[in-house]
Amino acid sequence: MSEPSAAPPGPTEAEKDILHDAEQRLLRDCMGAEWARQHGYGSDLERRREETRWNDPNQRYFRSPQPPTASDRPDGEDARQPAAHP
Repeated sequence: MSEPSAAPPGPTEAEKDILHDAEQRLLRDCMGAEWARQHGYGSDLERRREETRWNDPNQRYFRSPQPPTASDRPDGEDARQPAAHP
């Protein structure tokens, strides 16, 4: 059996500098204030998400009125079950 290999060395200082610069460019170009201004700091995304939830067929079903139960009917019959015949 061979020995497990040692973990590779971490990044050098030069590589850390490159990574830092890349992260800053990503923040500036892709996640910056201009994008936030155009999108209302994400509020347009939240509004679309809410519209999607509102229009979802499953959510519409749960918001719909539920069938009456025995306690809702004056004759005491349960609307979900056929009446028992004596």
